[in-house]
Amino acid sequence: MSDKNWFLLKALLSQREQLDLFSFVDQHDATDWGNLSTCMSPSPKTLELVQQNGTAAPTLNLNPNDGNVVLDSVKKAFDTIEWRVLIKSVSMAVIRYCPPGTSQKIGSCFPCHIDHCNDGKWVVLISLGCNAMFQIKSPDMKEREIIELRSGDCLVFDPSSTAAILHGVDVVIEDNKSNERWTECGEKFEVLCGSRFGVQCRVSIEQIYLTKPNNTNPTSKPIRKE
Repeated sequence: MSDKNWFLLKALLSQREQLDLFSFVDQHDATDWGNLSTCMSPSPKTLELVQQNGTAAPTLNLNPNDGNVVLDSVKKAFDTIEWRVLIKSVSMAVIRYCPPGTSQKIGSCFPCHIDHCNDGKWVVLISLGCNAMFQIKSPDMKEREIIELRSGDCLVFDPSSTAAILHGVDVVIEDNKSNERWTECGEKFEVLCGSRFGVQCRVSIEQIYLTKPNNTNPTSKPIRKE
């Protein structure tokens, strides 16, 4: 399922790759989960991530020349849509959701919105843990598409105002028994049994080439050059 400005990659990551990615997230998580405020209508929570200098911030900047599982996942996403990409920078943010009625501190939905990020970056969004009902719509679509994102699925999209990709999370579903792709992850990280983590990478790219024509954009010329 795809559009010229967004691509859904089902089962992008294997169980081993999901486990490695969440291990990286867990190692960098500095969020004080024990002191979150209780409220009647909780919202999803953005993780605080440990930086190289030891401080914590919502965004972790990664050197594209360093080898780590986040960069490997980003590269795999672009390889899967058959783009040859020169990566200049990658930043990661992670948002945690909980199914309705399971937490008074962490919410289960994120309203539909357009990012309006006009810095030339693309978003690689990887879902880990519980399933999520996700809405997406581009200007060329008559209606919003409702997608079930399962653990290991990935969405790649252009977050610019021009692309105007409307997207959001309707609800997170506590139904992981039907998702055999994440069993090993849930056994090691119990938090994944009752949470969905959206790992969002914003990727600055110098060029994009299609390695071979496809039905989405049948051209072998550069799609974007900054």
